[in-house]
Amino acid sequence: MSVSHMICVEQRFRILVVDDQVDIIDDYLRILAPGENDKRDEVDQMEQELFGESCGSTQELNCEEEHIDITAVTQGEDAITAVREALNDDDPFSVIFMDVRMPPGMDGVKAAYEIRKIDPDVEIVIATAYSDYNRQETRDIIAANREEENLYYLKKPFNYNQIWEMSHALLRKWNLNQKVKEKTREIKKVHSTTILSLATLAELRDDDTGTHLKRVSIYTKLIAKELGKLSEPRWCQYVTPLYVEDIGESCVLHDIGKVGIADAILLKPGKLTDEEFEIMKTHSTIGGDVLSQAVMELGEQTYLTLARDIAYYHHEKWDGSGYPQGLKGEDIPLSARIMALADVFDALSSDRPYRKALPHDVVFKIITEEMGEKHFDPTILEIFINKVDNFLEVKKKFS
Repeated sequence: MSVSHMICVEQRFRILVVDDQVDIIDDYLRILAPGENDKRDEVDQMEQELFGESCGSTQELNCEEEHIDITAVTQGEDAITAVREALNDDDPFSVIFMDVRMPPGMDGVKAAYEIRKIDPDVEIVIATAYSDYNRQETRDIIAANREEENLYYLKKPFNYNQIWEMSHALLRKWNLNQKVKEKTREIKKVHSTTILSLATLAELRDDDTGTHLKRVSIYTKLIAKELGKLSEPRWCQYVTPLYVEDIGESCVLHDIGKVGIADAILLKPGKLTDEEFEIMKTHSTIGGDVLSQAVMELGEQTYLTLARDIAYYHHEKWDGSGYPQGLKGEDIPLSARIMALADVFDALSSDRPYRKALPHDVVFKIITEEMGEKHFDPTILEIFINKVDNFLEVKKKFS
């Protein structure tokens, strides 16, 4: 492994050893004890074998002097408990060496399967002298539709170098993955904040409180979560946790097209004329067109796809009498149907340039009786009726 420059800092890691034989646990403790930095070259070689030549191509490596804390348990159930407690303490394990046969309790493969559900990031090494499961069976059980890269197999009896080299190589891999995840979170936060700022610039032109965007984001996520709980495949398979997060983030751009509407119309204190209302309606196509261009330039499905659909169609109605295209029923994108109810509730219950906020009982009657299923998706309307107290709580908190 060719590296031109190394920066070494102290880094603490945790390893969990799971084996029902105390003498083997003692071997692990002896092998993995800290202070073995003279084995660095052997670790580099092991990384090449595990992850390929490309991991050594960088010109600078942030190389940690590892301080390793080792926890040992003798049963699979105890390992599951240890992993859960470590996550709760925000001090997760990086690598687990897992025996397979550990009578009388759960075997190691099943324990690893449960651990993977709790902590999908931990690197797992299956260490066994037996062939209760072959490699593919082990992957099928533990990986379960995940990448196979964080599951490894080690045959007993193993020697000093195997354990030491594999543990340190996997510790570095785990550490790198954590840094990538943290950087991804930072980028996403900056990205979300930028989008919200742009949406706020448009929204503040006709929203005195500046909290409309926060409220509708919560309303749409509330509705989407309830849809995802329904047993019908068209809901529970489509409305995933990622969809819930994406719609909460994308819906803030629903009225971005208002930047193209003149203040004389947007902020008019009285009722709009028919001609003015036609101009006002163009905000949906202005915003939709802008976001459509952004989606085309990205060239892939992103949460901006939901934002585009919401901007275009959140004024469509279930009976087909809405605008801009007069779409009907499920021809209206789901995201826009969700936003339609969230937006109407917030508009009716908030001060507007042309009227004061309506009382909650009046808002509820307008949405459920006057508008009802002519305006809204019946399933979404039912969720609103069942969760109206939650809507009112959000409105009170962010008024």
